[in-house]
This record gives sequence, structure tokens and C-alpha cells, in this order.
Amino acid sequence: MENNKTMILSILGVLVLVIAVVGVSFAMYSFSAQGTKENVITTGSVSLAIDKKGQSLFTLDNVYGVDDATGIAGSSEDVATGNFTLSANLSGEMNIHYEVGFVELTEGNTNLTDSMIKVAIKDGSNKYYTNAGQTDTATAVTLNSFAGNKGYAAGDTGMTGIEPDTYLLNSYVFDKGIINTTGNQKTYTINAWISDQFVLKGGEESTGNVTTNSCTVAGNETEETCKAAGGQWTNTQTKETQSETFSFKVKVSAAQY
Repeated sequence: MENNKTMILSILGVLVLVIAVVGVSFAMYSFSAQGTKENVITTGSVSLAIDKKGQSLFTLDNVYGVDDATGIAGSSEDVATGNFTLSANLSGEMNIHYEVGFVELTEGNTNLTDSMIKVAIKDGSNKYYTNAGQTDTATAVTLNSFAGNKGYAAGDTGMTGIEPDTYLLNSYVFDKGIINTTGNQKTYTINAWISDQFVLKGGEESTGNVTTNSCTVAGNETEETCKAAGGQWTNTQTKETQSETFSFKVKVSAAQY
């Protein structure tokens, strides 16, 4: 009886997801007045506390796509997790409008896009962010679901020093609000991963495809001699896929009035 041929398929590929956090863009309060009366303007600041001492919060290299449950739980090396806190240090009475969103989205090519990058974002009270607001349910969403979300514009807030009809962040905003008291803070945890629905391209058409043969009985270099020696002949095919990269940053912007 002939031994069955076996085909072993190995897929080689690289998925790279790099995510960084950048600091606060801060528009200072502006004031002008006429007269001899002394005008005293007291300003404050917004600080972004990063749990890794200013280093990028997220780095994923040579990863595989994972399902939503794994991504939300952060229970895999293929999931990047970062925590940071937005806090205020204020003097006097003022409102600081802040917004948090994703910027500098960079695709390695057109295959791995923001529709295949998943995130689960929660605040300190375990409420999850979606493009439509917050929910108590642990939720994973695609990065591109935030693409149409804008931050605060001058016309919305009465902020000075901001050009009319322009936004601090004009897309990919997942949270915005007002801080008006020292000690106010927002804490965020972000898990990010590549969707398990993503398929690396390459495979059949790749020039890196390699087929190797082997026999369980040493010294037999052909299928015929292997079988004659009572050995098992194996075809091993390695298909090399294309590498893919995707990177983005998390940014906090704020303005006071």
C-alpha cells in the first residue's frame, strides 16, 4: 500500500502595529483691553501623565491578528496595552476644553488599513468609548469608526486664539470634555490589535515560495527510492506572504478660555 503524500503549509508574514502617545497641544488664553486699570490674567496648564515615563505606550512587532474577546482582555502578546492620565493644574477660574484622538495614521500599503485595526478604549470607571459615545459593555471597535469624529471648534466653544471653523483635532476623536478644577483627571486604557479578519497577501504568487522534500529513511533523495526503502515521503511547501505595517499616535489637545 502506497504511503500518502503529506503537504505542510507554512505561512511566513510580518504584521507590525506601532502606536505612540504625543503630548498636549495647548492654546493659551488671550486678553486685550484698554484703560489704566491693571489687568491680571492667571493661566493654568494641562498635563499628560504617561505611565512609561514618556516612552511610546504601544509597540507591536511580528504579531498575528486576534479575535475581539482576546483584544478586549489584552490576554495575548499580540495585543498592545497602554494607560495614561489627563490631569489639570489650574490657577484661578477657567475652563480647559480637551479632546483625545488618533493622529498620524500611516499605512504600510493599501492592504492593512484602519478598518482592520481594532481598539478597546475605556476610562477609569470602565466605560468603553465608541464613535457614538460611551457604553458599559466591553466593546471593540475599528479605528476607522472614529474617522468622522471632530473635536472642539472656535464656533462651538468661544475659545480665543483659534481660527474660525478650525478644530484642534478634526478627525478620529474618541473623547472630549471640559476640565475646570484642579485635581480633575481622566484616565484611559487602550488596547489595540490587528483584526483576526485580516489576511496577509502574497502566498501563491510570491517569489519567496519554497518547496522541500524529505524521506524518513536517510539517503533516499527521490520519492521512488524512499518508497522502495519503506519510508514516508513528505513534500513541505513554505509560502511567503508580504509584510504589512500600520502606525498611529494618540494625541491630547486642549485650549482654555
